[in-house]
Parts: sequence; structure tokens; C-alpha cells
Amino acid sequence: MIAFILFGTRGVTTTKASGDFFCPACESRQPYKHQIVRRYFTLYFIPLLPLETLGEYIECQTCKGTYKLNVLNYDPDQAAKRFWQKFQQVTRDVLFLMARTNDRIYLEQIRTICAFSEHALGLSSTPQETQREILAMETSPRAVVDALTEIATDLNDKGKELILRGAFLVALADGDLSEEEMKFITAIGLALQMSQYHVRAVLDEVIEKLNE
Repeated sequence: MIAFILFGTRGVTTTKASGDFFCPACESRQPYKHQIVRRYFTLYFIPLLPLETLGEYIECQTCKGTYKLNVLNYDPDQAAKRFWQKFQQVTRDVLFLMARTNDRIYLEQIRTICAFSEHALGLSSTPQETQREILAMETSPRAVVDALTEIATDLNDKGKELILRGAFLVALADGDLSEEEMKFITAIGLALQMSQYHVRAVLDEVIEKLNE
């Protein structure tokens, strides 16, 4: 009679640690397990000798979603704060570039930027400070459009409309809407993934309010 010795390898999942974390899928704090998958040498299907680690992940115990380990570092409050700061900066860059679209920067454009920044973004600066920032700006139009594209997926319609509205107000502040300014407005709308109808509706709303 011949005896067969059955041996091989297989992955075995074990729990390294557990705790609470902010689950992106549940959008709230939930219990998690830090899981490790290792390859084991098996004899008669029994895992005996641990070999290499195949992977690690965080598993939500509520929705069973799995994530990379850095999800444990995610703080929704800090993430929201960072996004708001980025939104403020990108919007200011848009306003500055709009003011620089033509050969001359008009005082009324600077005042419009100051007023819009204070009321819509919570940022205060004098016309003199704003003018210095505009003249010192080194960010290219391409970089600003790329930044708009990056944040577009995380913005709701109100956020997108706010940026477009601010840019249009600056464009109109000098009393004329040039072809270059209109091209930039179109580029802003495209970067923010807004339809032509949506862009037109925002512009019409701005003009209507200015004429009241």
C-alpha cells in the first residue's frame, strides 16, 4: 500500500489589530480589523509554517469594505479644512488670472476681487495687497485650469457656480467683456465639467442681478 503525503501552500488571513476608524463607505466611525494575509506551508491541508506576507488591509466590520492601511490616518474634519483652503486658493487664482487677461488691470477689477473674496471666501485683503498678489502671481493659466479639473469632481453645483460667478464679475468690472475674457470663462466651465447651458444660466443670472 502506497502512502501519499499531501503538502502545499495556501493563504491564511489573521487579525493583527482592531479598533475604530472613519469608514469612507459608511461615512461614519465604524469598527475595523487590520487583516494580514500570509502564505503558509501546509501538511494534509493544515497550515504549519508561515512563509511570506501576501498583503495587508483594513476591513470595516459594518460594510465589509476593504481599504489600504493609510485609511486609518484619514480625518474627515482635516480633509474638509484642506479642501476648503485649496478651493479658496484656486478661486483666487481664477480671479487673479481674469484680471490679468487684458493688457491692463483695472482698479474696479481689484475692488471686485476684494469684495468677492471677503463675502464668498472669507478672505480679506486691501486693494493694494490684492494688486501686489496679482502682479506677483506665477501660476500659469494651464496650471489653474488643471487645478479646477482636479477639484471639480468634489464640488457640487453651488461651488462650481461660485467660481464661475466670481470670474464673470471680474471680467465685467472694467465695463467690457473681451474675447479673451470670454475664452477664459469657457475654459473655466469646461474644467468644472459644466454644460454650456449651465454656464450660460450662471452668466445670465449675474447680468440680471447687476441690472436690478
